[in-house]
Amino acid sequence: MFDFSRTRNIIFDLDGTLIDGYQAITESLNHALGKLGHPSVPVEKVRTLVGTGLENLLAMFVRPEQLVESVVLFRQRFKEVCLSGSFLLDGVRPALERLVAADLHLAVASNKPGARVREICRHLEIDRYLDVMLGAMDVEQLKPHPQMLLEVLRRLGSAPDDTLYVGDMHVDVETARAAGLRVVCVLTGSSTREQLTEARPDAILEGLGDVIELLGLS
Repeated sequence: MFDFSRTRNIIFDLDGTLIDGYQAITESLNHALGKLGHPSVPVEKVRTLVGTGLENLLAMFVRPEQLVESVVLFRQRFKEVCLSGSFLLDGVRPALERLVAADLHLAVASNKPGARVREICRHLEIDRYLDVMLGAMDVEQLKPHPQMLLEVLRRLGSAPDDTLYVGDMHVDVETARAAGLRVVCVLTGSSTREQLTEARPDAILEGLGDVIELLGLS
């Protein structure tokens, strides 16, 4: 088994890994759908569909000719509710504090727009733990393309063999593998244990706090 204690850098997904932002996403999605004459979608369903980018999410519900307008409507509403509808998951802050105290370098890579990623992290006061915060529009390709993770590695001045990626979905496993990183998934996000087992990350954890024990820091 891989010796996770060799990890010196950790890159986190955002939604479902560090934060619960599904309320803001659902409200923004339903705002766009309502304006375009489509029925609303419950948060439980939205939770299972996020992770591959806004356009892909909206394309599941609107007609092709409505996609551009739906993106505009979503982003208008999301700008208004992204802070009030995003919450730090249990155990995240003490885990980040412990990792920083152990001299690890931490980063976030999300398919949310980079400006929103940084705004949410500042609002939830976790930006102080993060050396890099990247999202959509900071790079050309979204996850599962590895470009975002490779850019984080470049900015950290680190290499794949001492870096761990932490996410909550199969797309996170795909992204990490494409970038040559070890990957673990937490059960606080969009995927079930069965789905994550099928995706085959290097480990499946109940929550972010379990990363501390995985790295031998407890």
